Amino acid sequence: MARKLFLAPAVAALLLLWATPAFANAANPNPGTTATSTKNPDRTTTVNISGTWSWPSQTGCSNRFGAGWAVAWSDPNQPGNIVSKNGITIYVGTPTDNTVHFNAADPCGALDSNNHPHGNFSDTHTYAAGVDPGPVCVNMYDLHDTQAKKPGDYVAGGNGHNPDNSVETNAYDPTVGGAFCVQPTAASTDLPLGAFGGVGLAVALGGGLVYTTRRKPKAA
Repeated sequence: MARKLFLAPAVAALLLLWATPAFANAANPNPGTTATSTKNPDRTTTVNISGTWSWPSQTGCSNRFGAGWAVAWSDPNQPGNIVSKNGITIYVGTPTDNTVHFNAADPCGALDSNNHPHGNFSDTHTYAAGVDPGPVCVNMYDLHDTQAKKPGDYVAGGNGHNPDNSVETNAYDPTVGGAFCVQPTAASTDLPLGAFGGVGLAVALGGGLVYTTRRKPKAA
């Protein structure tokens, strides 16, 4: 009987350990994410996405390195790397960039009044000439330690990627307006002044802008 009484608590502890879910979680982007697109002289398009994130399920940063992110660019010429669970599938990064990005200067951001981390994110991508960017979506990641100690945490998608992310362990929802997914809008630029004292005028031709000049009339 003594042997049985000794084993029972050990077995119960093991069963409890197996039954207890992993406390995986990741930060989420806040509403207000923005993305701008800029037409370059070579007809390529550069998209910049930025916003803020919050991590209400995390208290302090003593047991975490920080929050990271990867973006699903939906680029037909540079397909991303798969992240999928519960009927949601996105493709993050590109064939040459399958890395979880993070703020190296402040990976865990700041702590709010409730000791929950929050911070900023930003990323950029250039599309080939003729590609009109569609919606872009950000996926957040829980970085448990430095890249040297846990390199798998910094793989964004595909084989061996970090599964502790918004899609797989959190509340990723592409229908939440202005948070996870946004449609890039054209970046506003200042119109240049024309040469020789002229005033620059922009004329739309075939989807591009052609700058012309109008001379100021000479004084009488």
